[in-house]
Amino acid sequence: MNPLNLSESNKSSVAKVPTKNNIIFISRLIGLSWIIMFFLAIPTVLLIIEKIIVDGNIEGSQNNIKENRGLFIFGFILYFIILVLDTGIAIGLYHLFKFERRNIVISMVTLRLLYVCAIAISLIFLATQNIQNYFLGLPLSYSFFIIHLFLLGYIVYNSSYVAKPLGTILIISSFSYVITIFGEFLIDEKLLSFLLPIAMIPAALAEITFGIYLLVKGKEIDEKITEKKLI
Repeated sequence: MNPLNLSESNKSSVAKVPTKNNIIFISRLIGLSWIIMFFLAIPTVLLIIEKIIVDGNIEGSQNNIKENRGLFIFGFILYFIILVLDTGIAIGLYHLFKFERRNIVISMVTLRLLYVCAIAISLIFLATQNIQNYFLGLPLSYSFFIIHLFLLGYIVYNSSYVAKPLGTILIISSFSYVITIFGEFLIDEKLLSFLLPIAMIPAALAEITFGIYLLVKGKEIDEKITEKKLI
């Protein structure tokens, strides 16, 4: 057998070996989890949490929980599923982006996990009808999330294997969340009522677009990482 042919055959075999971190699987799993989480968040936040929890009204919120016990439990279960998906996404994001700017990636992942922990604690307060501490915990929780989202956008924008426009959308969405979460403390009420629907557009667009991209482009991401010899 010709040694040259053997060498070429070996190269061909090596090229077909999956990357050691199985980037295709990780990318698709993050994308699928992100999409599921997006659609779970709609009934959880808009139809359940917003309906039962009256912002700033502790007594009213407690009464709503008592009167809508079944709906509250259903929302609590959905929120728990979201947090499980959030945890998996955080771990997956580390494995997907650890090849470049690892320190920033670690900070981004840590902030997302802190967000999950803070929300979990807030939900415990909510389950025990400690509404005051629930309200106090939310701003801290979403602060972790917003900074994490900005860092994720920065990482994606500067990544050599993910589309840059996604990074731009994620960065814009982080500022959108500042308006939707903290707008009542920063902006006049009339101006906020005008800006709030507009701010929700890039936030929703970033979530669904990023999830679909990772789900569809997993193989392409894997090929780019392999081509650039990042693994």
